[in-house]
Amino acid sequence: MTRISRLAPLLGLLLVACGGTGQHARPLEIDDADAWRAICKDGTRVKAVREQGICDDHHGVAMWMNKPGEAATAEEATN
Repeated sequence: MTRISRLAPLLGLLLVACGGTGQHARPLEIDDADAWRAICKDGTRVKAVREQGICDDHHGVAMWMNKPGEAATAEEATN
């Protein structure tokens, strides 16, 4: 019985720590300056952190809406 009474505070702390705050976490947000944004061929608008595969599930890219700052700067330098 004394073992249980010694573990009670630890168990209480564990329950509180695992219970969370009761608030749901926000979905992952991508900063627009770092995002690739495109309209896919089926009309779906997508935003991603990588260009590769951005519209694979939607029949490919129809039009780019935004390129991240680094990619846009590199493209301007080559033109």
